[in-house]
Amino acid sequence: MQDIKDLIAKANKGDTDAQRQIDELTEQPYGTYAQALIDFQGIIESAHRGEINAMTALGQAYYTGMGGVDVDMKQAQGWLEKAASKSSEAMWHLGQIHAMQYDEYELGLGMMKRALEMGPIPNMTQEEIKVSLEVVALLAKTKAKHGL
Repeated sequence: MQDIKDLIAKANKGDTDAQRQIDELTEQPYGTYAQALIDFQGIIESAHRGEINAMTALGQAYYTGMGGVDVDMKQAQGWLEKAASKSSEAMWHLGQIHAMQYDEYELGLGMMKRALEMGPIPNMTQEEIKVSLEVVALLAKTKAKHGL
């Protein structure tokens, strides 16, 4: 069996045998896991080149565990901070992290409002946005009222 890093490198170059071996190792239908690895590697490379959408996607992946990535708040926050000045979506998610992970409700709420000033938040309905803002505002008010 080849080294997994070798397999991933070959899979990234389109080697279908390497892709099949990765899928067999992970017990996934052919094309599933190998494609996810290729896609994720591409996102990482694009993020390191400074591409805003890739930095945002990488931050979200680390925040939510999307795509089987281990949740890592430090990585999530770092990537989202890099993208936040140019991406309403990154700013929104960074605000959510501050509010919901660190109990910094006022800071998080401010970031979420700033995100809305920057532009639309992709993949969120107006109702979802409204509810998210209301929840964070209520948490901030409760924290202030009770001195928490």
